[in-house]
Amino acid sequence: MKTAVSFLILILFAGCVTKVMADPDSFTPVYDNLSDSMNWLRENTPENSTIFAWWDYAKTIDQLANRKPFITAPSKEILFTVAMYSQLSDSELDAVECPKCESHEKIKGAVTAFLSEDISTLIQTMKANEMEYILITDGERGKSYSLFLIMDMNPSEYLDENYVPLESANKFVLFKMWNGEELDGLALVYADKYSRIYKVTV
Repeated sequence: MKTAVSFLILILFAGCVTKVMADPDSFTPVYDNLSDSMNWLRENTPENSTIFAWWDYAKTIDQLANRKPFITAPSKEILFTVAMYSQLSDSELDAVECPKCESHEKIKGAVTAFLSEDISTLIQTMKANEMEYILITDGERGKSYSLFLIMDMNPSEYLDENYVPLESANKFVLFKMWNGEELDGLALVYADKYSRIYKVTV
């Protein structure tokens, strides 16, 4: 599933990429349909709160909720592979300069938490990074295609051709939260047709 990203290949010389500059700063919009949930975050969470959410919502969290998003950008590995704008070799990927990109280790840690089958993995990740609140949206079902790819999992085992989750996907924490299941250690504190906000309670 493609993600809108702005990047620039500066120099191509003798068939080789000698310098690649990637700028993910303006790749995501502000999601106005999340304004109600952002209002809730702004009015009900401490000002220094960090919100656990996928990087697509970083600008929305920052600008509408005035809170800090845990992930602010993709890693350069995602930018040039999962995003499917380019398939770079390892040597070409090494030449990428992306100062604003997150580390791939941090991205994979977040995805591991989202796609864990045990809620304790998600809670441990959040507590280790001093986070109390997690935001998920109705867009996660489609975005999960990329999450599966990041973890070298086959999306077709969990999503149909329209990115609708199959029954096999419901074992993952991400989908349990969207389905409104009761989860030990998490409390659903906000919900509307576009989003859910959970709070760690342990």
